[in-house]
Amino acid sequence: MRFGFILTQAVFSAFPVLCFLAFVFSVLSAFSTVFLFGTLFCIGIALLVLIPILVLTSGAALFTWGLGAASFILGQWIYTVLRDTAANFNEELGNHQQDKVPVRPRLAPPAGPSSSSSATSWARVERQPTNQGGESEAQQKESAHPDPGSDVDALEP
Repeated sequence: MRFGFILTQAVFSAFPVLCFLAFVFSVLSAFSTVFLFGTLFCIGIALLVLIPILVLTSGAALFTWGLGAASFILGQWIYTVLRDTAANFNEELGNHQQDKVPVRPRLAPPAGPSSSSSATSWARVERQPTNQGGESEAQQKESAHPDPGSDVDALEP
């Protein structure tokens, strides 16, 4: 917002300031040796013209920046209202979409360091009903653990 304000002020005020500087340098070059007081008088007259012009251009730049900032804020508000209205409208019609998150199996944490030289150190526990009495048994399936640094995914069966 600050950058936009400074930019609009600079754009709207650049032309009058450049014209003033061109006038000052042309008058200084023309009257510098002979008419020093005439030069200062002409610069004073030019300042009397420049100051009201800068006030007008600063006002126009402020108006333009304010219009842009208000349009931006109003656009955000309208977008939010329309988005919320559309979401409520879909819920009222029963068309709301439920987020279906894919279920991923939870894996047991890696086993601690062991003294065995076995290549299997990751284990996954799956519970499945095995008999008709409703009891469940825990079966432990071990997957091969690849060498460190290999491209094989250790978590895939």
